[in-house]
Amino acid sequence: MNQASVSPQMNKPTVLDGLVEQVRGRVHDYFPDVRRIGRVRVTHSIHRSYSSIYWVAIYADGQPRKQVIIKISETAAAQYLAMKAIWPRFEAHPTWKIPRPLDYWPRDAALVMEEVSATPLLERFPWVFWHENSCQSAELDCRRAGQWLRFYHDIEREDDWAPLNAAGQWPGFDETLNELANAGFEQSICPVMDHWFVPLVKQIVTKPRPVSNVHGDFKTDNVMMDNECVVVIDLAAERRNAIDLDIAAFLNSLLMLRLTRPIPSATMDRMRQAFLKGYFGTEECAMAVICFLQGIGLADIALEIVQRRPSNLVHAWVERTVGAALESIVDELRSLS
Repeated sequence: MNQASVSPQMNKPTVLDGLVEQVRGRVHDYFPDVRRIGRVRVTHSIHRSYSSIYWVAIYADGQPRKQVIIKISETAAAQYLAMKAIWPRFEAHPTWKIPRPLDYWPRDAALVMEEVSATPLLERFPWVFWHENSCQSAELDCRRAGQWLRFYHDIEREDDWAPLNAAGQWPGFDETLNELANAGFEQSICPVMDHWFVPLVKQIVTKPRPVSNVHGDFKTDNVMMDNECVVVIDLAAERRNAIDLDIAAFLNSLLMLRLTRPIPSATMDRMRQAFLKGYFGTEECAMAVICFLQGIGLADIALEIVQRRPSNLVHAWVERTVGAALESIVDELRSLS
């Protein structure tokens, strides 16, 4: 995970002891079926610049182990309220799931959730060899991800439409382009953005789009699944925005898989189409809006990576990968002309 460190061995015993004791004291509230509590311990953790996440195992005598996740962040309270509000809809659905929100601890700014057992979507994709069976499996997984997102959006989606930006601007876009040029992309990424995406700003952002509660970080990293269910984690705090933002974010996360693994262009297109089919079904989609948001998002991704890891090798790899991704989106825009 980006800017994260995984710690199987903990070095803050006082903090961890406090977390363990709080979990122990609430086990029967979280899991009423637990009869006798045995050992409670933190198994591992992840620390990011904006959050810390702890996995806590609860061993009950003669019963299967329970596991909860504690996420400490500034947005924990809002996330808890948002998840709690929609939890009944997901609890009742046989296939589409989110982690069960268990608690919020104000003193620690901690969201407590029940861990869900499923395989991360990224682990279901092959690393190197994309045989036909692998492609078909990836298509199915992407279609199911699209179906989950549609279900989530439909929970709070009313006949509510609003423009992406009524003022006809995209705040921060000019600054991003300037920083990309300063970072050495003035001959590669910047010309594509200037020619294809800058002219679309006023045309796209003032058009009304369907609005719902958005996930806020809907990408392959946050999707898990098995043969029976699809689980999405890390929901952003409850906020309403255009549904296209989540769609474009997932499609960009597919394109960025090429930073770490070789994926044939035909396979990438099949995954893209499967996701869109899962979300829209037989409905038409506003592809120009989605492509525009993808282009804007890719510019941000390129800048973030090179600022975080400034090296000639990273620069060349980002230029190649993001450049190819932009070219695929430009091909889509050409087909719409």
